[in-house]
Amino acid sequence: MTDAAYCLRETERERKSLARMSRYKKNGSRTKYVHLSQTYMTEKEWKKMNSAVESYKLDRVIDKNEFRSMNDGIKREYILHLISKYNARQVDIASMLGYSKNGFWTVCKDIFGTKSPFSKGFSKPSAAWLNFINPPANDEVAVPDNGVAPPPDVKPDIKPEPVAPAIDGDDYLLESYRVRYSGKPMLIFAEVLKSLDPSKDYVIQIEAFNAHETPCTLPF
Repeated sequence: MTDAAYCLRETERERKSLARMSRYKKNGSRTKYVHLSQTYMTEKEWKKMNSAVESYKLDRVIDKNEFRSMNDGIKREYILHLISKYNARQVDIASMLGYSKNGFWTVCKDIFGTKSPFSKGFSKPSAAWLNFINPPANDEVAVPDNGVAPPPDVKPDIKPEPVAPAIDGDDYLLESYRVRYSGKPMLIFAEVLKSLDPSKDYVIQIEAFNAHETPCTLPF
C-alpha cells in the first residue's frame, strides 16, 4: 500500500468517526428562553430587591441633618449648584448648614479632594446669595450683584377709546338708495326683493343694459 492510499484511508476513517460522534453531541437547549434569578420571585421578594426612590430639590435652603443624609454625589451637586447660581462662598454654605469654617473645609475635602470648587477674592456675600437665604417679600425689589436696582414697572398711559354716540332711528330718514347688479334677471330681481320690506311702498326705477354694453365705471 502506498503512502497516499494509507493517508486517504485514515482520513476517511476519522471523518466517519466524527460523524458518528456528532449524533451524541449536545448542542444546547431546544428553547431560547433564559431563566433569571428573579423569574420565579414573588412580588414581595421583587420589591425587596429594589431600593427606595429618593428625590432632592437643590434650589432651597437645607440644614445640617438633611445635608448629612445625602450621599456624596448629591452633596457635590448641591454645593456646585449653590456656587454656580448664587456665587456662594465656602463660609456662606458653612454658615447656612451650621458648620464651622474648619469643619466644612473637612467635609469639602472628603467630597472634592484637594481641589476646592470655591473661587477666591470675594470678601462679602453676593446679593444673589442674600436673596436666596432671605427671599424678599412680594413688594420688595431684589437688587442684583451690580448694586443697581431695576427700574420700577411703569404702566403705559392708556387713554380710553372714544365711544361713538348712539344713534336713534328717529334722528335720520332713509329716503332712497341705489344698487347695481349684473347677471341673470330672475336672480337679480330675487335679490332685490330680499332687500325690500314688503309692508312698505317703494318707487322702483329700472334701467337695463346688455352685458357687453355695461359701462366700465358706475355712473354714480
